[in-house]
Amino acid sequence: MRVVLVLIVLLSSLSMNFKPCLASAKITSGEVDVIMHVDSNTSGNATSILNSFTVNAHIFFAGDMARIDQIFQIGGNVSGSGASSDADDLSSALDNFRVTTILDGSSKLPYILDEASRTAMRVSISDVNFTGAGEIGNPLDVLNKEAYPEGANIKKMGQVTFRGRTLTRYLISFTAGTMRATSEVYVDERSLPVYIQGSLAQVPFEAEYFNYRFKSVASSLFIIPADYEIVDMESVLRGMETKLFELLKPQ
Repeated sequence: MRVVLVLIVLLSSLSMNFKPCLASAKITSGEVDVIMHVDSNTSGNATSILNSFTVNAHIFFAGDMARIDQIFQIGGNVSGSGASSDADDLSSALDNFRVTTILDGSSKLPYILDEASRTAMRVSISDVNFTGAGEIGNPLDVLNKEAYPEGANIKKMGQVTFRGRTLTRYLISFTAGTMRATSEVYVDERSLPVYIQGSLAQVPFEAEYFNYRFKSVASSLFIIPADYEIVDMESVLRGMETKLFELLKPQ
């Protein structure tokens, strides 16, 4: 169960450091839409209980700050593959799951907001033993080596044609703890991501960025509301597990 919850947290907070590569991007603020597809059925690990799923995201970004509003959509039931009905119940419970993440440039930590409980879950490297940037995170960070764990490798691979556009292709890889991440990133002439594919903890994903709008963004979007309680990830996961176990109990 915890593997499932941690995977969702990982996919909703994939930037732990936030020093953007403004010099190359020539962009300081704006917003963009992202669609990410995750095919956990092919991973061969416990997270396949989720089947494949899609994340629809809208990102506001300004310098080293970002706000990411996401909706998870689970790709159908999993019973046909031999999974239990509990797996279908879990998938149904997580379908249309909404997550808002604020990437705070001052604290260098992401905060995952839960409107229902008015809490902000603070995620640290020690909580998840994993960091990453350039998937659904601040797009200004995608080629910034300082936004990845120490030892990350970013290699320029030349040009590629994608949907009729000529883009520059990079390979990015790094290891954090026991987890390894690899990404193939296509960026435009401003060094902003257009398409990313790769694997996160052995789970393959692809993400496409649409409709960049470069403009001023209200600073209030990056502030945790005053009436929210800030809690650490571990305590929130325990509460989520309790709720999910209650949901899956025989009636």
